[in-house]
Amino acid sequence: MTWLTGPTSLGSLGYDRSVKSVVLSLFVVLSLSACTGSPTVETVLSPAPTECPGGIVRADNIPASELVEQMRGHVPAEFPTGFGLVAAWQEGDGMEGAAVWADEMCREVFIGLWPGDTSPRVGTKVGDWVVTAGEPGGCGNAVLGPARCLEYHARVDEGTVGLRMMGMDRVEGDVIVLSIPT
Repeated sequence: MTWLTGPTSLGSLGYDRSVKSVVLSLFVVLSLSACTGSPTVETVLSPAPTECPGGIVRADNIPASELVEQMRGHVPAEFPTGFGLVAAWQEGDGMEGAAVWADEMCREVFIGLWPGDTSPRVGTKVGDWVVTAGEPGGCGNAVLGPARCLEYHARVDEGTVGLRMMGMDRVEGDVIVLSIPT
């Protein structure tokens, strides 16, 4: 993106990294909106409607405004109605970045970006994605209870993007992963 470099870059105008992150995040989200007609800043970056129990991630939280840049643009543009961002993380726990979204029933979508090619080659293909789990009752949380667990992985230039979804059916899961730039 040459518009963020050179003598007229945001940095040369006195803006710090956080302003650049916000501008880049908004640019990516708006660009995705132009391509698919559906993602919005509210969908990708708005807070979740409720607090849900979550696992431990060994990484520092980052502001929502830095999520798209941290994930190198590999974020979902489509969610079922009512989903919002629970948390986003920077490098740590073996990942380059991660985030989780949830709805008021505590159905969840977790995404992580791992360095290197760790993407499975065996499984049902959905576009560039491989479905590696799809069993009813395979995962859940204290609010949702036992639920369908879906896992998808895709190889990207930066490594591997993986998603784990709790409480989603296959149609919803496929729509979400197909909205992620690979």
